[in-house]
Amino acid sequence: MASEDLLISSFEGVEKLTERIICKSCGRKRMYFCYDCRVFVPGVAELAPRLKLPVSVDVIKHRMEKNGKSTAIHCLLTAPDSTRIFDSPDLPDYSNAINTVLVYPTPSAISVEDYVKAKGPIERFVFLDATWWQVCCISTFSLSEFRSVD
Repeated sequence: MASEDLLISSFEGVEKLTERIICKSCGRKRMYFCYDCRVFVPGVAELAPRLKLPVSVDVIKHRMEKNGKSTAIHCLLTAPDSTRIFDSPDLPDYSNAINTVLVYPTPSAISVEDYVKAKGPIERFVFLDATWWQVCCISTFSLSEFRSVD
């Protein structure tokens, strides 16, 4: 797809934001959004796109992963109705999850295409937000019952 075919909104309003703004929830100065409170700072929400993703996205964040390093917040802020973020070990109950896959490169992982051919459309993608050293602490819980895709 050529860049001229993309429907990209103007980012003129964002370019005008040159100083950090105080987060109304925690009082810290942030640029564009507060990664601790997971909200836009005043005046930014009106400038940002709001998307509805074709699938649901869960991000499970390691408790020691720094919020400021996580890119999961970008997904949550631009697609809030499609995205959930959980801080490990506080996890949702996935016992009845249907067509939910873990995006993680395991030896038994299959491609998304192969999963869809075998099981049908994927409804929810689960991502682990952690360093490679931390991910072992997250992946030992009930996510092991999910099919991994890569």
